[in-house]
Amino acid sequence: MLFRSSPAARTLVFAIALAVFFSRGYAIEPSLNSLDQAMNRLVYGVSRSVVTVEVTTASGQVIAGTGGNPALVSLMSSGLIIDTNGHILVAAQSVKGRDQIQIEFEHHVCEAKLLATDYQSGLAILAVNRRLGEPVQLADEYACAGQMVVAVGSSHGIRACATIGCCAGSREDGGLQFSAPVVSGTIGGGLFDLNGRLVGIICGAVGSRPDGEAGVAVPSYQIAEAVNYMLKHGDRKAGFLGITTMESEIVPPLRLNQSNWLASAVEPSPQVFDRGIVITSMISASPAMSAGLQRGDLIFRVDRKPLASQWDLKNLIRSVAPGTLITIDYLRGATPRSVRVKIAESHWLPWDDQRSGVSDKALSSTSRDSLAQEIDLLKEAVRNLENKLQVSPK
Repeated sequence: MLFRSSPAARTLVFAIALAVFFSRGYAIEPSLNSLDQAMNRLVYGVSRSVVTVEVTTASGQVIAGTGGNPALVSLMSSGLIIDTNGHILVAAQSVKGRDQIQIEFEHHVCEAKLLATDYQSGLAILAVNRRLGEPVQLADEYACAGQMVVAVGSSHGIRACATIGCCAGSREDGGLQFSAPVVSGTIGGGLFDLNGRLVGIICGAVGSRPDGEAGVAVPSYQIAEAVNYMLKHGDRKAGFLGITTMESEIVPPLRLNQSNWLASAVEPSPQVFDRGIVITSMISASPAMSAGLQRGDLIFRVDRKPLASQWDLKNLIRSVAPGTLITIDYLRGATPRSVRVKIAESHWLPWDDQRSGVSDKALSSTSRDSLAQEIDLLKEAVRNLENKLQVSPK
């Protein structure tokens, strides 16, 4: 009753509690020491699963006075020990196309070979001929949001460099975003919870600063799936459509009744589509172009699945096995259409700079398009939607 009836009494009790707490200053130091020791044990424990990965490749430049020998460039990143059979998990972009790969762990250096690459998750597995450290333990959670995490990887030659941050949750591209800083050597390192379990493998950074303002990691559930596939089958391919896109909201939503060609006996009537993906550019001879799709077409469904965002389309296409036929429903002008497209194989990794799966060279003409041309495209898409809404049954 005291706390309910008297705000002054509540304030007094709170002040007395603070005075008692700070008067016992000797109790604070042991708590800090315990925290420091716990963090030391955590970092040391997880560092037993982290290795330094050094790759060497020819730069294309010739060193003067060496008889034409090319200059070599070495880059450092991180890797994670996944079993006792000499398998190391890395971010694929750090080892793809490299001439030589070496693993360093506690002053031991050994050669490694690229065993398999997963083009869907952007991970790869290396193999060495000896056991190193301790296998990493995966976290049970599918995602994290708000929990404290520790990022551990190589930084300027130091193998177990740790930073502390918080996990912000899942991104549309399937990655986990976290607040700990990321440098180039940290790529391929681990993102751990406070129990020492692996939450994700660090694959990149986002933000305006050169080293990024936040990190991105492949989540643990994708890691287990990718590792199991690569150890059993080798490379896992990813699908490729060959377009770049932009999202478009359909206002008011597009309604198609049962008499429309899109309806089926098991679907509700009418069908409602309030979002679509507009094709902004295409690669010559790509699966999309070969199937007859054009710039300005508005894709609203793939294999009878509505699309809510660009990432819905990108993630769906990447997960499709090359050679698979899919059905794309789209609007061209006022006419709904459907086309079957045979998905090709992607040679790009999801965490490369060419994240959309389209090379800079292939889209050089697109990059030179003016803002006015993009605005014209948007106006054309709006006119097409307006025309469609005028002729659609209510």
